[in-house]
Amino acid sequence: MDSENRLPNANQEKSDPQNGGHYESFHSAVMNSDEGGETIGSSSTIEVTIQNTKPTTPSDEQQIQNKKLKWKATVVGILVPVMYFAGVIPSDTIAPQYLVHRLSEERGLNVTSSRVVLCGNLTTDPVVMQADELESEASDLNLNYSYALSGPALIICLFFGGFSDTFGRRPLLIISTLGGLIRMILNMVIVKFNLPLWVFYIGSAVDGLSGSFYTMLLAIFSSIADVNPEKTSRVFWIAVLTAAMACDTSIFSIVTGFLIDSQGFFSPSILCAGATAVAFLGSLFLFPETFPVTEKRAPFSVFGNIKRISGFFLFTGTIRKKLTFALCMAIFFFSVMNVLGLNKIDPLYQLHEPFCWTSLEIGIYLGARLAGQFLLGLVLLRLLQLCIKVELIALLGAFLQAGSYVVEAFVIKNWQFALVPVIGILGTTVVPIVRGIASSLADSKDQGAIFSSIAVVEVLCLVVSNTSLLKVYSATVATMPGAVYLLLAAYSAAAALLLIVFLCVRVEPGEGTTYETLVEADQKPQKTIKS
Repeated sequence: MDSENRLPNANQEKSDPQNGGHYESFHSAVMNSDEGGETIGSSSTIEVTIQNTKPTTPSDEQQIQNKKLKWKATVVGILVPVMYFAGVIPSDTIAPQYLVHRLSEERGLNVTSSRVVLCGNLTTDPVVMQADELESEASDLNLNYSYALSGPALIICLFFGGFSDTFGRRPLLIISTLGGLIRMILNMVIVKFNLPLWVFYIGSAVDGLSGSFYTMLLAIFSSIADVNPEKTSRVFWIAVLTAAMACDTSIFSIVTGFLIDSQGFFSPSILCAGATAVAFLGSLFLFPETFPVTEKRAPFSVFGNIKRISGFFLFTGTIRKKLTFALCMAIFFFSVMNVLGLNKIDPLYQLHEPFCWTSLEIGIYLGARLAGQFLLGLVLLRLLQLCIKVELIALLGAFLQAGSYVVEAFVIKNWQFALVPVIGILGTTVVPIVRGIASSLADSKDQGAIFSSIAVVEVLCLVVSNTSLLKVYSATVATMPGAVYLLLAAYSAAAALLLIVFLCVRVEPGEGTTYETLVEADQKPQKTIKS
C-alpha cells in the first residue's frame, strides 16, 4: 500500500523564476512495505514551488517607452483641447453679440460697425425697451441652436465611450474635432456673406453628430486616466488641463473682443476657425494612442455599451457602490450647469443697463476671470491636497461658488464684478475633482464607458442649463436681469449638499473587490509540492 505526503495546493503549476516566482527541490524517501514486512526504499524528487502573485516588473526599455507615451499624451492631450476650446468658447461668446447685431440691423436700429447701441438713460426709454426685446429674442435663438447640437450629441455619447474602449481614444478625438471645425467654418461663412440665421442650425447639427466637445473631452479624459492610474495624479492632471483651457480661452476672448470692436465679427470668426483647425490637425497627426488595443478585440455593440454605461448605476457592484456612482453624477450635473451656461449669460447681462459694456470690455473681463480663477484654483488645489482630501476641497469650492453667484446677482457697479471671480476661485476645482473621483471608481478597461456616462450627463446639463438660464434671463431681463445668477447659486448649493451626502456613503476605489485580500496574498507567497 503506497503512502504519499503532500502540502496543500499541490495541483498548482510551478511558476517561472523569471516571472516573479521560484522553486526549491529536494529528495525524499517514499517507503513502500510489502506483505512480508520488508521495507524497500525508493527516492523521488519533489519540487516545492513558492508562488509569488506580484506582477512582473516592466523592463527598463518598457518603462522608458511608457514614460515617453505618458508625456507625449500629456503634452498633445493638453494642446488639442486647449486649441479646440480657444475656438469654440470665444465663438459661443461672440454668438449672442452677433445675434443682437443682426436682429438690430433687421429692425433698422442704431447700429455701429460691430455693435448696436442699446443703452438709454431710463428703463422707459424706447431704446432700452427695444434692447430688452432684442436680447430676449437672441436668448431664444441661442437656446434653439443649443438644442440642435445637444440632441444628436446625446445619442452619439451613448455609445462613443464603448467605441473608444474597443478601438482606442484617437479615432474619437479626430471625429469630434472635425465636427467642431466644420461648425466654426460655417459660422465664419455666415458672418462673411450675411447668410440667414437658420444656417447656424446646420453647423450645430453637424457638430452634434460628431459628439461635439463632449466626446472630445471623453477621449482626452480617458487618455489621462490611461496614463495616470492613481486618483491623486489623475485629479491633478485633469485640473491642469482645465486650467490650461481656461487660460488659453481667456487670451482668445480678449483678442476676439478687441477684433469685434475694431474690425467687426468676421476677423474673430477666422481666429476661432483657425484655432479649431489646429486642434483637428493635432489630433490627426500628433496624438498617440494610449488605450492598449489588443488584436483580439471584443465586438462592439451599441446596446452592450448602453448596458455598460447604465451598469455603473444598476448592475455593477454593491448597492453602496452604485449609490456612490449615482451621487458622483448628480454632483457633476449641478456643478457643470454653472460652467456651460455662464458664457452665454454674462455677455447679455453686461451688454444691458446699467453696465453697457463693449465687446472688448466683455472679452477682457471673461479672459481675466477664466485665467485668474483657474490658475489660482489649480495652485490652491495642489496646496490643499497636501493636508485634506479632494472631496473636502470640492465641498468648500461648491459653497464659495454659490456665494460668488449671489454677489453677481446684485452687482450694480462695474468694479463689483471683480469680486465675483475672487470669491469663486476654489469653485473651479469642483468639476475636475468630481471627474477624477468618478474615473477612479471604474476599472482601467471601463474608462471610456465611465467618461461616456459623464458625457451623457454633460449633454443633459447643456439642455437643462440653457433652457433654464436663458428662459429665466429672457423672462426677467426687464425687471431683474441678475435673477438668473441666483439660479446658478442654487445649482452650486445643491452640489454642495450632495457632496455632504457623498462623504457619508462613498466607496473608496477598490472597495468591495477584496483588495486587502489580494495585498495580503501578494505579501504571503503560497507553497505547493509536486512529485
